[in-house]
Amino acid sequence: MTDGNDNVVVLDSSIEESLNFDGLRLLAVANSQPARTSISAYLTGFEGLEYELLNHQQYEQHGVAVKGEIPDVLVLEVADEKDAMIHIEAIRAEPELEFLHICLLMKQPTKKTIVNLLHHGADDVLSLTPNEIELSSCLARSAVNRSNGNDRSAVAKRRTIVFIHASGGAGATTLAVNCALKLNKEAKRYGGSACLLDLDIQFGDADLQLDLSVRSNLLDIIKAPDRLDFRMLENLMIQGPDGLHVLTAPDEPLPFEALEKSTVEKVLSLARRHHRFVVIDMPMALTSWTDAVLKSADHIFLVTQMNVLSLRAARRLLDALQDVNLENAPMSAIANRYPSKGQGRKISIAEAEKMLRISVDTTVPSNFGLLINSLDQGMPAVLQQPSTKYCRAIEEILERASALAPPKKQRLSLGSFFNRGGSDV
Repeated sequence: MTDGNDNVVVLDSSIEESLNFDGLRLLAVANSQPARTSISAYLTGFEGLEYELLNHQQYEQHGVAVKGEIPDVLVLEVADEKDAMIHIEAIRAEPELEFLHICLLMKQPTKKTIVNLLHHGADDVLSLTPNEIELSSCLARSAVNRSNGNDRSAVAKRRTIVFIHASGGAGATTLAVNCALKLNKEAKRYGGSACLLDLDIQFGDADLQLDLSVRSNLLDIIKAPDRLDFRMLENLMIQGPDGLHVLTAPDEPLPFEALEKSTVEKVLSLARRHHRFVVIDMPMALTSWTDAVLKSADHIFLVTQMNVLSLRAARRLLDALQDVNLENAPMSAIANRYPSKGQGRKISIAEAEKMLRISVDTTVPSNFGLLINSLDQGMPAVLQQPSTKYCRAIEEILERASALAPPKKQRLSLGSFFNRGGSDV
């Protein structure tokens, strides 16, 4: 619940006690004595928390590190909004600091300043002398963010997976929906979540496949893109089966140009930072923001059927994408509704790969009865009959994208941010 201030969340004691701060690393940077005293007084009371307190001069020499590791939280005193913007821009420009929780300390920030800084990449804006409740809330949000896959040992596990198709009826949306549900179940094993973004803003129907009673009001983003932040995005998402977060297509078809490229980039950035897995279903069209989505992907699946018309359309799409500079993109094809023996002549995988000039990694068997039944009931196949060959193919797709592979522990380098000499303090 809130105490009337948009950036302060007051935690019930039962909720706070359930959060695990063990191993959470925090770097605090402050020059003013009141801020340093306030931080020191309260941080010592959090068990399992590792932290360092530096002044700004030490910070520039020390870099963004706590005991040689990139922290989960940076609490940073800033002079004003302009100073804050400079720091936010520098931090967010460093790839290894993508998931750093930035908490800014300011002297009497206005509501307009707070909203502006949150929109530009800050996670919290607190008073110059934060109290225990403010710091508890900041750490709680960081702990939740870490549970969604932003801890250092799970960064390699995070995935953004995009499904594209060049012909109607290819089955890309059905595959995207089923993969998103499977990934959401995987994410929940780690206390995280997955989301599905239906970016076919003209004829997207992921909501029907999930039996959702309402749709997202994307007009809120289109009319006021500057207001877009994580809270707004989450409010627009609809809760699907098993807690899957879904950004649906709108009720009425919108022109693709209604979504600006910068807005789509912001949606992708927010979704990726706060969800372990992001699954994107693309429209059957090239838009001004197609390249932004595809370049954000950890894996792109081109969904096609194994017939001449579908493969020809897929090849034309790939030709059109050459200008987007995706030569090195992690892209492969899925042969959907692949006929089994006795179901008629089929184009071979080798023939399809020769035509597409990309690999066909996965074949998904045709199961007309299962899919029609799942569409009629609004219950996707992975929830209805998870042991079928179709659902095993879903698992194979995600294994190809490395989304179901065990996470590899890794230690990230500190990079170049504020490392001027690199001496530890």
